[in-house]
Amino acid sequence: MIGIALVLADLADIRAEMRQDLAALGDELAGLRRHMDDRFAAIQSKRLHKLGGLPPEVIN
Repeated sequence: MIGIALVLADLADIRAEMRQDLAALGDELAGLRRHMDDRFAAIQSKRLHKLGGLPPEVIN
């Protein structure tokens, strides 16, 4: 009976750790997504400016 309780407690700990890891991964992916969006906007702004479009400060 004690062995079963220990296994269940270990499983609960593993599940909690996995939830924390997945939450951290979600945060990292959101940060990466924001960074990539910022970089894309900056590159797009520069390209439009080179092609004679609006100045970069107007686009950003």
